[in-house]
Amino acid sequence: MRRIGSVLVLLVSLWNVPGAGAGEGAAETSKTPQLDAAKYPQDTPQKALGSLVKALEARDLSYWIAHLITPADTKRLIEKHGGLEGAVRKNSDEKHAARLQDQLALMKQMLAGNAPTEGQENGVQWARFRVEQRVLQFEKQPDGRWCMNARVTSEK
Repeated sequence: MRRIGSVLVLLVSLWNVPGAGAGEGAAETSKTPQLDAAKYPQDTPQKALGSLVKALEARDLSYWIAHLITPADTKRLIEKHGGLEGAVRKNSDEKHAARLQDQLALMKQMLAGNAPTEGQENGVQWARFRVEQRVLQFEKQPDGRWCMNARVTSEK
């Protein structure tokens, strides 16, 4: 029961709910990085992609998972790997590290390429960067940040 409570505290803190993490929280909550719009701006799709590249180059995987992907993807990773620390550890292994490096090279090409295509679907404002047949989609969040939707990798 205590573990479930710790995971719930962590999930609440990921969405920056006022007061979340204040006082005596779970140990994992203290490891969740605070949103840093100065270091990793996300107010436009281009800046969000640049922040994604910057975080991955710095191997700042906890920030990437907590703030640069959509909240639904964050929640899925945390639930799948038993917390933020587990998700970071899993994405740091040899297999995933090599894949992240390939994705990083692709993201750099996208950032240097043309402006993204923008649209709206089912009430979600999105921007898609493309290189050949590969697509990276960012979605505007209610707080104004643009976050990567890791589940969209090609045109629908």
